[in-house]
Amino acid sequence: MKYIFKIVLVQIVLLSISSCVFSIRVVDEVIVDPGDLSNAKTYCWDDGSLGNVAPGEKNSSEFSATIRDEIDLSLAGFGYRKSVQCPADMTVALRVTIKENIAAYSSLLADSDDDVSYYGIQWRFSGEEKAVIVEKATPQEEVTFYDEGTLHVGAFDANRKLSWHVSAYKIIDKTHTSARHKEVLRKTVRAIMQKFPVN
Repeated sequence: MKYIFKIVLVQIVLLSISSCVFSIRVVDEVIVDPGDLSNAKTYCWDDGSLGNVAPGEKNSSEFSATIRDEIDLSLAGFGYRKSVQCPADMTVALRVTIKENIAAYSSLLADSDDDVSYYGIQWRFSGEEKAVIVEKATPQEEVTFYDEGTLHVGAFDANRKLSWHVSAYKIIDKTHTSARHKEVLRKTVRAIMQKFPVN
């Protein structure tokens, strides 16, 4: 019984994490006093504009070209022209970070000849005797490690004042191929660019 309980518990935790693998959380950051992009016609890239990564995160530039290409397509569709060098009417920046997280859960462990109730009470059954309460089972903490990727995209006006910033969060599926990662990133960028303040 304890093994079945433990297997089911592990599967529930992994299922809850894996269900997040396919979901992308997009957050349109609130900027108190945003810059003005209303007259912007051209843009350039400067990824250093978004500052440093947060503690515990690490930069990932592996798929930056894919992300940049998808943003370029969106901005061209909005009517902006890309400038090879800065300055331009608008500066666009991106940053991809990865952070390792821990999902913790508890399991109730008991001896192989015991059973554990839903409430964590350990019972002992022997032959035809009545069930005897032995002790409360001790919860054992189990952990699962997973990586969460964050994509930040920001736009600055001609005065280098932050005008727009969106972040997308997603649990990374380590079984994905490089092609599948790129496909997911393109989908993520399209979700982000739907929030871009088009003139």
